Amino acid sequence: MSKKIPETPFETYLQEARHFSIDHFLDRHKDKRFLVSHGPIPTGSDNVEQTQAVISPFAKTYTGGLDEVIISKHIEGSVVYEIPLEKLRQSGIMGFLPIGRQKNLPICINNPCVSDFHGFFQLKRDQLYYVDDGSTHGTILNDQLAPSKQRVAVDSGCQIIIAKSIPFTYYDAQEFCDVCYKLK
Repeated sequence: MSKKIPETPFETYLQEARHFSIDHFLDRHKDKRFLVSHGPIPTGSDNVEQTQAVISPFAKTYTGGLDEVIISKHIEGSVVYEIPLEKLRQSGIMGFLPIGRQKNLPICINNPCVSDFHGFFQLKRDQLYYVDDGSTHGTILNDQLAPSKQRVAVDSGCQIIIAKSIPFTYYDAQEFCDVCYKLK
């Protein structure tokens, strides 16, 4: 999959939650997954050290369930990448969604700490995986450094930190809906 995925402001989804029913929201987004940044994505001119301390407003506790204290605060500037599962399925066995600094990648993060081709998401039998492609600064998944060139299952609520400094949370449609309706 090579088509660029736009950065959609998180506020767009909150507005949708304010105006439509939960059923409408879920029906509209049922075959998508969401990668949500924890505030604005730092660019090359931003100080990367500052982003390391960002706490997710969307974090999920590992015991299952949304952490009310953390989720109650929305960080302005957060962006969402919609991961289109149907398009990944149609791509067949080689269907993957690259992430990196190259401008032609579907998910482009313009930050010098991010490798040109940092890694990729891959859908296999309805399970989404992440593979760090030997990036310089690595990827952290739920507080563990992702092994280079190995698939790691990504489940809803997974904290993903690209280049050890750019945090995201991955959501399935149901949990993303829950987050949006709690914050609306």
